[in-house]
Amino acid sequence: MKVFDSLYTADGFEIYWLHDHTDTTLQDPENDLYYDYHSFYEACEEIVQSGAEDIDWKNEDIFSNKELEDMKNGR
Repeated sequence: MKVFDSLYTADGFEIYWLHDHTDTTLQDPENDLYYDYHSFYEACEEIVQSGAEDIDWKNEDIFSNKELEDMKNGR
């Protein structure tokens, strides 16, 4: 399961974190962290749209229900 999550830096910036549900610490910063919302959204959208049964996902209050619906519908 992939988790749509975020972290906050010491100076208050939000960094987006796409990780496996078993990860409690950062495993691969270069591939798991996103510094801008748009890139993170696109990566998560690909997961949602893939519809692959072996790739479940969980939203940790990053995206609104409307945004998730738009992802599913490809908007």
